[in-house]
Amino acid sequence: MALGHKQLVDVEDACRALKQDLSTRLVYHRLKDRIKAHVMLNWLTLLFVRIAENKTNISWKKLRYQLNKI
Repeated sequence: MALGHKQLVDVEDACRALKQDLSTRLVYHRLKDRIKAHVMLNWLTLLFVRIAENKTNISWKKLRYQLNKI
């Protein structure tokens, strides 16, 4: 259960970080298709973060810091 909660926190942190980098704002969805799209984008964000972490053996926080220098 603790591992599941940590992964949830990681997902939220990754999404928050990418939203800040893209300068997006908070959006509330009401339509079913938009909600599904939002969930899919968050899932893809987590997938991207996990692939980057696994390929580089660097935490997302450190990797993001290094990428921001570019």
